[in-house]
Amino acid sequence: MLGIALTVALDCFLVVTGADIWMLGTLLIEPKRWKKMVVVCTLSTTVGCLALYLAVSYFSWGAVLTPDQLAKAKHLFETYGNLTVGLIALGPFPIQPGIIAAGLGKMNVVSLVASVFIGRGLKNIIMCGAVAKMPEKLGL
Repeated sequence: MLGIALTVALDCFLVVTGADIWMLGTLLIEPKRWKKMVVVCTLSTTVGCLALYLAVSYFSWGAVLTPDQLAKAKHLFETYGNLTVGLIALGPFPIQPGIIAAGLGKMNVVSLVASVFIGRGLKNIIMCGAVAKMPEKLGL
């Protein structure tokens, strides 16, 4: 479980591999552990996204944008940040571009963590729950 947690966290910061593949593959071996897998992967994703956000927002990676672009990004994430990050976290798309944009837009860190946790938590519950029930439904 620790290996999967580290892979999931690193996948948010450095695109290592598809963390969902590891998570779902492990569940096919031990489907009864799906609730624990949801908790571990959701917390690991949140930590990885927080690390990426802090790196982007505090290490001056915003220097690649003009002050006008930074102001627009900040306004976007002040207005729609929770919804945007939550939907990206819930969806099938890579989360890194959304977290980078949130870092450049200086989104509130507490809102970011809550949005990622809720979005990825719901995604993981849906995916892990379905995969855990699959052998039973298929009669395996």
